[in-house]
Amino acid sequence: LLDMNKITIFIILPLLLSGCLARKPEIQRHYIIEYPDDFMAAIDTARLPLDQTCLVLPVEVHPAFATHQIALRESSNEIRYFVLNVWAVRPESSFTNIVTRYLHNHNVFRSVYPPNVVRTADFSLATTVYRLEVLGERRDYFANLSVEFRLTDNNTGETAGFHRADRTVRLEDRDLNLFAGKISQSMLALARGQSNG
Repeated sequence: LLDMNKITIFIILPLLLSGCLARKPEIQRHYIIEYPDDFMAAIDTARLPLDQTCLVLPVEVHPAFATHQIALRESSNEIRYFVLNVWAVRPESSFTNIVTRYLHNHNVFRSVYPPNVVRTADFSLATTVYRLEVLGERRDYFANLSVEFRLTDNNTGETAGFHRADRTVRLEDRDLNLFAGKISQSMLALARGQSNG
């Protein structure tokens, strides 16, 4: 009886170990929202900047979308988060960098200051992201971004400009790398005043 238990252990133990070792580990994937490389060609060097300065305030992101987790909306009031697919950098930092770089590259103001530079400026630009999500509809994924830009004259405290827009773009594939790229492009399109397209 003792020999039979040893034989059983020697047969079952390797099978159990091989099953555990054969399982692939789950890998967490990180995605980046960044200024698109192909957007560099659109820099307007001929434009004369306004002879004023602008401080870019940190972008505010709705709390449901401000974490490292990427949101998936499949119902009107329900979102889920991807577990193994996350943002490499929190969205507010990524969007702040995109907005600052856009204003600097497009000669909008004489000087553009990022949020970490303490300076007085003629204007302040506040940006709020209300939605940053994957929309799942049937078999398709869409990149959905809803943003508000508010330019404030720091000398008078009045709103000098206001723009709110939504952009929803169908993804060619259910791929979160495509999603991150479309979100980056959408932020720049919305900054230029373009909505869906």
